[in-house]
Amino acid sequence: MAGDRWYPTYDFFAELEARSIHYIGPYKKYAPIKKIIVDYIEKGGKYICNYSIKGAPAKHYHSSPIKPTIILTNRQGRRLREIRADYLTDKSTLNDQIKEIMVMVTTCPLPKVKKARQGWTVSICKRYEPRWQIETGFRDLNHITPPSNARTNERKYLMRSVQYWVYNA
Repeated sequence: MAGDRWYPTYDFFAELEARSIHYIGPYKKYAPIKKIIVDYIEKGGKYICNYSIKGAPAKHYHSSPIKPTIILTNRQGRRLREIRADYLTDKSTLNDQIKEIMVMVTTCPLPKVKKARQGWTVSICKRYEPRWQIETGFRDLNHITPPSNARTNERKYLMRSVQYWVYNA
C-alpha cells in the first residue's frame, strides 16, 4: 500500500482505483500544491486537504476526477507549526519553508471523525516509512558514489560493494 512514484498521474490513480488498491506516496509540488502550502504557511489551518486530479481533456473528458487526500508533513523531525512560526517571525523566507514541507498523497479513506484525523495522518506517514528509508538510502549512495568506468560485471560488483561499505562506514 505504498507508492514509489513522484509523478502519479490520473491514469495511474484510475488504474489503482479500478483494482481497489490504495496509494500512499510523495507528490510533486505543482503550482496548485504550492498554493496549498503557501496558504498553510501564511494563514495556518489545514494540513490535510482534499484534492482533485483530472485527466487530459481529450482522453478523459467525461471521466470523473480522482479525489485523493493531500497531507503536508516534514521528514526532518520538525513540526509544521515550527516551520510556520519561523516564517511568521522572519527567521526564514517563504521559499525556504516551502522546500522544507513534504507533500504526501493518499487514496486511503479519510476518517469522518475530526479527532481521528491526526492519528490517521501519522499512520499514513508511518506506512510509507520503510519506502522512505530505501529512497533516502539510494539518494545517500548517489551522493558518495565515485565515478566509475567499470565495464565488466566483476568490476561493477566490486565498485558497488565498495559503495555499500563506504555508506555503512
